[in-house]
Amino acid sequence: NPQVTRAANVRLGGWRQQTPKAMSQWEVVGGSDKGGILVRKGQDLKSEQCADRLSTGALLEEVKLVGDRLHYKRITGTGPEEGWVSTKISGKELVVKKEVDDTPAEDVGGPGEPGPVELDESLKAKIQDIAKAKKDDFLLYCMKYKVLGFPLDKPKLRILCFHNAGSAESIYTGPKTPFTEWVKESKQVASGL
Repeated sequence: NPQVTRAANVRLGGWRQQTPKAMSQWEVVGGSDKGGILVRKGQDLKSEQCADRLSTGALLEEVKLVGDRLHYKRITGTGPEEGWVSTKISGKELVVKKEVDDTPAEDVGGPGEPGPVELDESLKAKIQDIAKAKKDDFLLYCMKYKVLGFPLDKPKLRILCFHNAGSAESIYTGPKTPFTEWVKESKQVASGL
């Protein structure tokens, strides 16, 4: 399989299986001043030119290398997915061979066991005291509960749109509006437009 990324010996039940050698990779380093490098459809320098250029920084997989001509398949970057490029022109490198690290990645293991969490008991007590002191103030900030006389058992967010009806918060929070009276009686809020 030409897509194999690295050579490896795999030991399976006493049998050794050899996988194919890794394909060489190349990086486009030229053409930054021209929007990339020229790509041709064939090996010959006079073969048809591709409409797009291969972007600088693109990563390529070598299909075949013939002298200074590289037949590639694009891995990253933009431009033709496959084609032929010159590796250098007038002594200036257009693509360079990348060193492929086929060293197995180090096994760093999983996340491990959770460690102890330090708790600031004095801060916890302070927050609890503030919460107790502000408990009665809750209804001042959330008067809709007080106006309706109850917190809804299983509240659901609904958006009500009253087009050209002079919508204002008082429609929802006023103590004696048809809307609030209906909510008190039905104990539920349905969506409406």
